[in-house]
Amino acid sequence: MSQLADLLESQAHWLVQRWTRRVEKGLGVGGKSEPELRDHLPDVLAELLKALRQGGAPSTNSMAQKHVRQRHRIGFSLEAVVREYDLLRSVILDLMEESNCPLRMEEIRILTDFFSGSVAEGVCEYTLLKEQTEHSLIKGHLDALRESEERLRLVMDALPTLINFVDKEGRYRSNNKAYETWFGVPVGSLRGKRVREVIGDENFQHMRPYAERALAGEKLTWEAPFIFGGGRKGFVEGTFLPQRDATGEVVGYVGLISDITDRKKDEARKKIQAEFEQQRIGIVSHDLRNPLTAILLGAKTLARREELDERAAKSVLRIVRSAERATRLVTDLLDFTQARLGGGIPVHPRSLDLHTSVRQVVDEVQVNFPERHIDVQSEGDGAGAWDPDRLGQVVQNLVSNALKYSLPDTAVVVRTRGDGTDVELQVHNWGTPIPAGSLETLFEPMHRVSSETGRSDGSIGLGLYIVQHVVRAHGGFVHVASTADEGTRFTVRLPRLLETYGNDS
Repeated sequence: MSQLADLLESQAHWLVQRWTRRVEKGLGVGGKSEPELRDHLPDVLAELLKALRQGGAPSTNSMAQKHVRQRHRIGFSLEAVVREYDLLRSVILDLMEESNCPLRMEEIRILTDFFSGSVAEGVCEYTLLKEQTEHSLIKGHLDALRESEERLRLVMDALPTLINFVDKEGRYRSNNKAYETWFGVPVGSLRGKRVREVIGDENFQHMRPYAERALAGEKLTWEAPFIFGGGRKGFVEGTFLPQRDATGEVVGYVGLISDITDRKKDEARKKIQAEFEQQRIGIVSHDLRNPLTAILLGAKTLARREELDERAAKSVLRIVRSAERATRLVTDLLDFTQARLGGGIPVHPRSLDLHTSVRQVVDEVQVNFPERHIDVQSEGDGAGAWDPDRLGQVVQNLVSNALKYSLPDTAVVVRTRGDGTDVELQVHNWGTPIPAGSLETLFEPMHRVSSETGRSDGSIGLGLYIVQHVVRAHGGFVHVASTADEGTRFTVRLPRLLETYGNDS
């Protein structure tokens, strides 16, 4: 989950408007219409949201390339294109500051990689367009080309990523200053040298297959071990783009190579952690679930015996309820671990009637709260496709919480409603409102809001975390509002999913 991605998505229209105004005012591009200035920015933002939610910037950004082509076509300079990304970054930072949005180190890396990658893509695309255009110009335009190359050099030298232009013979045509940092080689001495003699035999052997594919006309991204200057060993990620002349013939390739050593170390650490988590899953599922099942079956068998006196029957009933509660805790821990490992909580949707399914679960919850009144209301079409067991978890958690944290003499209202392509589940109760400061962290794991009813639910604070993950796995969302005047209301909105899963049960 990325709070920054959620913030940017909710304010996307505002971001585009503010950015457009700043571009119009700060870059002196009068005479351009708003649609021309806006261009592919919404798509660029969509790529950034995707990167934040997937935990890494894409190796290539097609939207950045399309944006540069449009800018080149309407007469933007290279500096203006690069400046646009600076303005976009500034608008995002302003929004984060105004919204008090915390920024994690991982998101800082993704933002940096995204903007660096987008600028690099734009520089390469702009350079290719510039070369193709200027091949058709007369000799008198060479001074303008030199000036453009000088500006391009300034941009390239400011990037930490290796940028190089290599011809068909494997010789450098141009490089940026990152080569001096990586290898201690003056960038001015590289032109005409073969790639192999600069980066070394071992690095070249890793890179060679990808270079050959680029020269064959393929655009590709790759990862490989790498030995940096001074003998430091690590990993790099590279993107090779074939470079063509005005006739379309491949005359070389453009290479962008980034140091991903820290990222690979982090991936290795996470892999070890994931393996450890998997081992814990095995311990929980086998060493706890099996004996709990045996206890539960045995206690239920005893409960059916008629010769038990009232005291013994109550003791057996307490054993059954305790075993069921322990089993639920084990299930919550398993779901929590699986969600943390990045795979999410799996769902297996099938045809279901929301009204009927919710009423059945509420009836089961009512057994544990015989003294409380639960008002179940339904309207509209409840047909859809959802995982019945997972949906039952959502209803059970929300209704149980509403009963535990509400006033004993008030009713809990459970309302289901079919509305177009979506359905809605609402659970409302009266009681002490959830503190405003707790609403922001309510769905985080191990979070519990203290109850003034004095009742202990015996949970470990994973119920709402699991509710949110189950709802998201169905493509829906969950919202909570809580005030003294309106009470506390949890609202779950789910798509019907019938088109995806069909109508067969």
